[in-house]
Amino acid sequence: MKPQIEQDVNAHVHLFTSVWSWMWVGFVLGIGMSVWVKHHADAPAVIRAMVPETPRAPAAEVQKP
Repeated sequence: MKPQIEQDVNAHVHLFTSVWSWMWVGFVLGIGMSVWVKHHADAPAVIRAMVPETPRAPAAEVQKP
C-alpha cells in the first residue's frame, strides 16, 4: 500500500501526460490534415472550407525595395 500523497501525485502525473499526449496527437493530425488539403485539389470541399487560405502578397508588392 503506497502512501496517499504518492498515489495522488502519480494520478496527477498520469492525467497530465495523457492530456498532453492527446493534445500533441490532435495538433499533429491537424497540421497533417491542412497540409494534405493544400496539396490535394480533389479534397472534399467541406474540408477545404475549414482550412483558412494563407494570404499571399502579389509578386509586384514583394519586389519593391
